[in-house]
Amino acid sequence: MVKKYIVWLVTLILLVIVIWQNQIISKQKDEIRKQAQDITASFQYIKELTNQIKGKEEQRQTDEELKSVLRDYLAEQKQNEELNKPTVTAEDLQVELQRYRRKNNRIPDRLPLEGEFAISQSFSKKHPACDFAAPIGTPVKAAGSGVVVQIYEDKYFGITVEIDHLNGYITRYAHLAKILTTPKMFVEKGENIALVGNTGNSTAPHLHFEIRREGRAVNPDSLLIR
Repeated sequence: MVKKYIVWLVTLILLVIVIWQNQIISKQKDEIRKQAQDITASFQYIKELTNQIKGKEEQRQTDEELKSVLRDYLAEQKQNEELNKPTVTAEDLQVELQRYRRKNNRIPDRLPLEGEFAISQSFSKKHPACDFAAPIGTPVKAAGSGVVVQIYEDKYFGITVEIDHLNGYITRYAHLAKILTTPKMFVEKGENIALVGNTGNSTAPHLHFEIRREGRAVNPDSLLIR
């Protein structure tokens, strides 16, 4: 009888321990689940906060552009003696901002290639250009917005494109494999205009890139944004 009582008591104790452990495990699972939810919520908050910061940064950049345009616009207005207190509307600013952006887009400061390339020859008096070694077929991009004024092929430059940026700058792209534009066409900065080749007096595939301002050679390194 005593043995049965002892067995029953031990069984009861074990059952209590199992129930107690299950409660602890269940509580731990609830805590882990809550922590996971908190972590998910934190990541979501960080993501939203990052997006807000990015949005504010983009808005700040736009505001800075607007301020710059506004200063230029007011300076022009003040030169007119008939306007003692010039007024500027939102429409005026939008027009000025578009003009400001178009003006900047015509400056040939964009790299004419993307992806893998190497400088095979730098600018010098004897070589008033920059040569970019790249595989044949690599897209060549307009360094700035402008009008295609010449497309031709000769023994030295091979297949060549020239763009007039309508601000005194002209860019030349030579030794091309194929032309992707037409004469008198207006192209945007960054638009594909040709493909890298090995035509003309060229020993390896590359792009011969020249910048001229008012007829004088300009070192591309002084303009290009890398």
